[in-house]
Amino acid sequence: MLFAYNKAFKRDSQRVAFLLCVGFCGYSVMRKVGSSVGCPLTRR
Repeated sequence: MLFAYNKAFKRDSQRVAFLLCVGFCGYSVMRKVGSSVGCPLTRR
């Protein structure tokens, strides 16, 4: 019982960490793209 719970908990924590990493990476990429798009617009 405890082993199965530990296994499921590990899998869930890995999923949460993966989602956090993907969300953070996507956010930084969006910021990078937004800044690269915003610079030419503000320069005009």
